[in-house]
Order: sequence, then C-alpha cells, then structure tokens
Amino acid sequence: MGNRKVRGETPRPRSTSGWVTSAYDAAMKFKAPIWPYVAFALTALNVAGAGYAVAAAEPMHAAAHVMFAFGFGWWGFRLRQRRREDDVETELRETLKDPLGRLAMLESDVSRLQQELSEVQERMDFAERILARDRESRPPQVGPQR
Repeated sequence: MGNRKVRGETPRPRSTSGWVTSAYDAAMKFKAPIWPYVAFALTALNVAGAGYAVAAAEPMHAAAHVMFAFGFGWWGFRLRQRRREDDVETELRETLKDPLGRLAMLESDVSRLQQELSEVQERMDFAERILARDRESRPPQVGPQR
C-alpha cells in the first residue's frame, strides 16, 4: 500500500507517539496557538536585552538584539495574520458547506431582530404618551422657575 497520495486527500501521520512523522504532523504542530505568544515573549526579551546592551555600551550587541526583536516581532505578526486568514477561510468553508442552512439561520436572526425592534418602538411610544400626559396634567407655571 505504501504512502500513496490520493488527489484531494490530506496525508495523515502514521504514528501517534508525539514525534513528528510527516510534513502534515509538522504543520499541525506549528499551527499550535502558543506560537504567537512565544514570538511576543522572545520579542520582549530581545528588547530588554537591547536595553541592557545599550546600558553596557555595547553597540554591536544592542544591534543584534534589536534585529532579533524585529525578527521575532515580524514572525509573531505573520503568525497572527495567518491565523486570521485561516479563521476566515474556515468560516467561508462552513458557510459554503450548507448555504441553505446558513440562509435559514440568517433569516431567523433577522426576524428576531425585527421583533425586538418593534418591541422597542412600542416601549418608546408608551413612554412618549406617559410624558405627554404628565405635561398636559400640570398647570402652567407662572413666575420664575427654579
């Protein structure tokens, strides 16, 4: 049987031992949600290291830390951007899987919002009638107002 690749099928890892056994495994481990936080922590450490190197009057050392800080910051930014793109792609796939179900869900949401809006309008009309009735029942004030 071997490791044949079938069109449209994603390769699956052979082992669940925790070791990286394929490119699929490596990609899945790299997509872990912790990596952007690791990149941010490394960026912060390198910024602190750059400050320490500047204080120690070591310009080359400081420059290296600044380069690493920019590199890790860029890496973290790209990871977050890729994650957002993956989320949008997943949402699009979910929408395209069952477009009629999605449409029915949106229609029910719109009808619920219309009902809530009509209830709010009724409440506002009631409040306006109460305020108008109070104004009519008060006699006009003569003299200076306090």
